[in-house]
Amino acid sequence: MAAYVPRRWEQTVLDMINWMQANPDAADGVLPTDLYPGSLERSHLEAVAMILEEYDVRTLQAIQWAVAESAFTAFGFSRLPAQSASGGVVFQAVVAPTATLVIPTGTKVIASDGQQFVSTADATIPAGSLVSGLTTVSAVVPGVAGNIAAGAINQLAYSISGVDAVQNPAPFSGGTDIETDDARLARFQRFIATLQRGTASALEFAAMSTGLLVSARAVEPFLLPSPPAGTPYAGLVWLVVDDGTGSGVLTSTVQTAVSNAVFGYTATNGTKVPGWKAAGVQVQILPVAPVPVKVRGTIRVTPYGVARWSSIQANLAAAVQTYFASLQVQDSVSYSNLLVALAGADPDILEVGLAIWLGASTAPAYTDPLSAQDLVPALAGNAYGGVNERCVPLVGAAIDGGASVTYPEWILATS
Repeated sequence: MAAYVPRRWEQTVLDMINWMQANPDAADGVLPTDLYPGSLERSHLEAVAMILEEYDVRTLQAIQWAVAESAFTAFGFSRLPAQSASGGVVFQAVVAPTATLVIPTGTKVIASDGQQFVSTADATIPAGSLVSGLTTVSAVVPGVAGNIAAGAINQLAYSISGVDAVQNPAPFSGGTDIETDDARLARFQRFIATLQRGTASALEFAAMSTGLLVSARAVEPFLLPSPPAGTPYAGLVWLVVDDGTGSGVLTSTVQTAVSNAVFGYTATNGTKVPGWKAAGVQVQILPVAPVPVKVRGTIRVTPYGVARWSSIQANLAAAVQTYFASLQVQDSVSYSNLLVALAGADPDILEVGLAIWLGASTAPAYTDPLSAQDLVPALAGNAYGGVNERCVPLVGAAIDGGASVTYPEWILATS
């Protein structure tokens, strides 16, 4: 069956003119000059043809939407809803209570941008203490906006006797917006490729279906070129999952969600939900181990760019973060790809010289020429032979040869 192709308005005009000239009744009332480009009669035909072309395009768009939606509906493939961010807060008192002070579940706190969060468990300030233990709160409104920075929560929604302040000592995570059309399509394509449960792709799909990860990779250590010591048998799979935080550990929320998807679970109503793991396969869920990479660049800019050097450095740092965020587990850091990303970070950048190396290595001297290096995460090595490693840019100060250097490091070219 031929594909539905919208007709261009120009072709529709020609078809209408041909019909008029071939129809004696119509041809008798129209002079040849009436149909020349720019004539009144031809302008009428062109207006109708343009409306028909718009109708054809809208019809095609509706067909494409209907086909996609019918496929999603047939497989019960609902769009992933937005998720609420969560994290820990501590409640503080100026005067220590004489008896244990309980701050009940459901207590609301507010961030500096006005977002509200609600506690999911009781918090207590012990007698004689000024601070409660860490208590989990969840964003009232789901979405990535709830992934706030440390210290953003600084206000109680209403006064609580004996409690004077609240704050979050660490950033929040887990907040996601409602799934986009492109993300849903990509997830559906992975799902179709993994209808046979028990494959490596199926395990990766199971992990990603939680909506809490940026990537997942199933590795069979038995098949590695150099299997790590102690690998018991061919049925072992390492499922490496990356929540995007770069912490090297998984929160209990992520760990539980991935485990439920892989191994199955019993719902609150007693229904048994099967997992994606095949019988006889042992799956170990591993967090991504971050491998710090140092980045140094010599940047040549336009004369106007010299005055904007601070802004250019900020744009370069953002480009580095974006590039490293695109890497998956075991991806190498490509010198050429990173070079392209940095060169396009700001319109005032003329030339970029780049050096990248593993964080534990000695930094090249400033007088050394900057050279291309592609880094493979497994070079760092660990108990898993590098299979769960992911390169991340080293941020902060590092000591090289006695000098304190902050990476990524940018050097303004002077010639």
